[in-house]
Amino acid sequence: IGGGGLALGGLLLVAYAAQKGVFTPPLRIAAAVALGALMVLASEWILRRKAETSRHLLAAAIAAGAGAVTLYGAVCAAHGLYHLVPFWLAAVLAAAVSLGLLGLSLRHGEPLALVAMVGAAATPIVTDIPSWSPIVFEAYAILVAATGFLLAAGRRWGRTSLATAVGALLLSLPPLADRQYAAAAVLVALAAAGPLAALWRRRRQGETEAEVTRLRRAAMSALLLASLFSVAVWFWSPSQATVAAGVLSAVLLGLTALAIATRQVPAGLLAAPAVTMVLAMLCCLLFEGAKAGAAARPPW
Repeated sequence: IGGGGLALGGLLLVAYAAQKGVFTPPLRIAAAVALGALMVLASEWILRRKAETSRHLLAAAIAAGAGAVTLYGAVCAAHGLYHLVPFWLAAVLAAAVSLGLLGLSLRHGEPLALVAMVGAAATPIVTDIPSWSPIVFEAYAILVAATGFLLAAGRRWGRTSLATAVGALLLSLPPLADRQYAAAAVLVALAAAGPLAALWRRRRQGETEAEVTRLRRAAMSALLLASLFSVAVWFWSPSQATVAAGVLSAVLLGLTALAIATRQVPAGLLAAPAVTMVLAMLCCLLFEGAKAGAAARPPW
């Protein structure tokens, strides 16, 4: 609540000055960037104080989160509202903010990593998805997902692992809509494999059972969600996406079987990708068309 109030106060201050004609659009963006940077710097100053109390750590996390929200707002306003910067620069700035926040989360803790993942997943949306080239979008999505999973594995953060998987799954939808079936399948497979890799990573000294449990739950949830998203790959255009969907289902089956063999997830979880693949293949034999359900062909 405190961090939200701090961020809202900063944005309202800039908005009030703009309404009064004090700031031109470039000055408004500059003020928002300066305010966000000051909040992040303030969080670092709080962390460097000698008094290592939970209250100071919470204050540092609040300041960093508020600064992150302000910086995201500045980038989005500069591109979408005032058209001061081109698409490529807005995308680079937003990605830099996200990756920078992931790095800062090593000092501030998991909540800031979750804020960074939300911002990273939202960056293509606020910077106009059609403007992204397929190769650049795929590289960005893989980079964000890999960074999030490495952070989750290194710090044993289950919530970050799950949030990264959800972000990768959401980022698989634009390539799917653009008929880039292989690209979408890669992101879905990465969303399923990342949490498992974080779970399988060699345990660090002093790791608690609660951390392992959260990582295990994240891996299970990611496998279930990836199985559901694989249905979209099967049914978006059955005649064109069958190969990508079949390979994706095989990968999901292999990952689930491997997780069961290493006793990381319950055996019943294998039903999710198996049932999904069988039902999808049966339905694809009965349905055809540019989109799912567009036309039905009786077996006879």
